[in-house]
Amino acid sequence: MSESNKNLVLVVDDDTNTVVALKSLLQDQDYKTVSAQNGARAMELLDDIKPDLILLDVMMPKMNGYEFCQKVQSQPETKTIPIIFITGKSDREEMLKGLELGGVDYIIKPFNERELLARIQTQLKLKKAHEEIDHLRGLLPICIKCKKIRTNDGYWKKVENYLAEQWNDLKFSHALCDECFQEEYPEYYDKKESEELEDDIN
Repeated sequence: MSESNKNLVLVVDDDTNTVVALKSLLQDQDYKTVSAQNGARAMELLDDIKPDLILLDVMMPKMNGYEFCQKVQSQPETKTIPIIFITGKSDREEMLKGLELGGVDYIIKPFNERELLARIQTQLKLKKAHEEIDHLRGLLPICIKCKKIRTNDGYWKKVENYLAEQWNDLKFSHALCDECFQEEYPEYYDKKESEELEDDIN
């Protein structure tokens, strides 16, 4: 799998051993990873990256997991990123709080590696399905001036770039339509029309 097609997972945890273990596990399964030791640093990272999924601890300095989750959910450009809590807090009320704040799953440490990977895969499949449903709804924001398309993650992209991302084997052949040809090269347009008319007659 090429680097551009790998899912990116953001690991947010202040325990270095946990971060190392999670990143190693994920990279072995062909995921790209990035990490932060607290919610505040993770929010800074989200200004530059848009991960496909976030693995989040609860108890952290500066900004805990619940506060971070709330911030992510409150921003249109990040609210669709699935968040899985991974924490040593096994209290039922804590679990419900995490889910009510927008987390999609809650896993207790120490975690089972196979179970964690299975839950990650499930959430990534659901995310992709939701994105496909959004496309099928037929609502595709396009700038009335430059004709760029706004993607689900809030970025504006040229039409050809957007289409190329949706269909990997798509190739473009550039040409001028008749209206643009007439506007850009009026001195040649009349000649072109005459030649086409002559061809039709012959």
